[in-house]
Amino acid sequence: KGKELNGLGSSVRELTGDMQLTKTEIMQTQMLVTTPEKWDVVTRKPGDVSLSQLVRLLIIDEVCI
Repeated sequence: KGKELNGLGSSVRELTGDMQLTKTEIMQTQMLVTTPEKWDVVTRKPGDVSLSQLVRLLIIDEVCI
């Protein structure tokens, strides 16, 4: 994943039910690809820096309401 952006020097990581990342890995990532369900779980966890405060752009696709 993220091979298309390697030339830009951006770190792209996947965060899903199948892929787990450490807090350090998340903090070092410029672009995070995740599911709405996993985003909900991650942003509800308490911590010294909230992941939701670091986000500048959030794109959610295929959400059923």
